[in-house]
Amino acid sequence: MNIAAVEYFRETGRITLDAVWIAEFFAGGGLEEDHPQQDLMAFHALVQKALLRNAAQSAREGSRDEDDFR
Repeated sequence: MNIAAVEYFRETGRITLDAVWIAEFFAGGGLEEDHPQQDLMAFHALVQKALLRNAAQSAREGSRDEDDFR
């Protein structure tokens, strides 16, 4: 899911996950075949959570860099 989150952010620059994008990633990435127990809606929620976590971490690291600069 972190791979999907990173790829989505690189492609779109957004942290709000698009339902069509994740459905295409889920189907096109072979996740349905590799992990038949994985539900698309659950995967969507996990990737969205990863996007928000990555954004928060980036914001914290940016604040720390600014503090070091001063």
